Amino acid sequence: KTLEARAAIGKSPGEIKFFKHLHAELKKAIYFFGRVEEEFIIREERVRDGMEIIKKTNTGTVASNTTEKWSTIAKSFYRLYKDLLLLETFAIMTYCSFSKILKKHD
Repeated sequence: KTLEARAAIGKSPGEIKFFKHLHAELKKAIYFFGRVEEEFIIREERVRDGMEIIKKTNTGTVASNTTEKWSTIAKSFYRLYKDLLLLETFAIMTYCSFSKILKKHD
C-alpha cells in the first residue's frame, strides 16, 4: 500500500472504531491476567506456609498423620501447577488471537 492509502485508512471511522474496540479488549485481558497473577501469588504463599507449619510440627507426631499432611501439600502444589498450565495455555491463546486479528487487519 502507498503511504497516502495507509494514512487515509488510519483516519477512517471504521478503523478508529476497530482499534478502540481492540484496545478495550486488550485492557480486559491485561486486567484479567493481573487479577489471576495476584490470586496465584496468594495460593503459592498459602501452600508454602502450610509446608512450613508441617515442618515445624513434624517432630513427635504419628507417621501416618505426617504422611497425610504431606500428601495434602503435594496435592495442593499439583492443583496449583495444573491451574498455572491452564493459565499459560489461555495466555498463549489470547496472544495468538490478538496476533491473528492484527494480521488479518493489516
